[in-house]
Amino acid sequence: GIPSTATIAAPLHVSTNQASFRSILASHRAVVVFFTSATCGPCKMIAPVFEQIARDKTKGEGKTAFVKVDLDVGGSGAIAREYGVRVTPTFLLFLDGKRARFASCFAPRLLTCYIETRVKGRQCSRIEDSS
Repeated sequence: GIPSTATIAAPLHVSTNQASFRSILASHRAVVVFFTSATCGPCKMIAPVFEQIARDKTKGEGKTAFVKVDLDVGGSGAIAREYGVRVTPTFLLFLDGKRARFASCFAPRLLTCYIETRVKGRQCSRIEDSS
């Protein structure tokens, strides 16, 4: 069969239980997590942006993982409870397995800038959203 770590190199991971989530945390220096749910309108709007950022930011390096946790699927609710997530969309950043930052909602450019500064150690020239 396919090993459970076969999806580790993918730009976007989907985690449905605490074991898979912990595995991703353990195997990446930085993990950006998007908590979403089926009934969340803003989540549907930002999901394609998050997915594009995941594709753009993971090219050529495996140190950063982007994870989508749908609270309506499997054991995802346990992941949310463990980290105090009660509303969607919520974004969490983990560095070296530890929660580093919390934000309830981001505009696309703010999310990109946030990832650049926290994960890559770069400064953003502009932090404003054109949308």
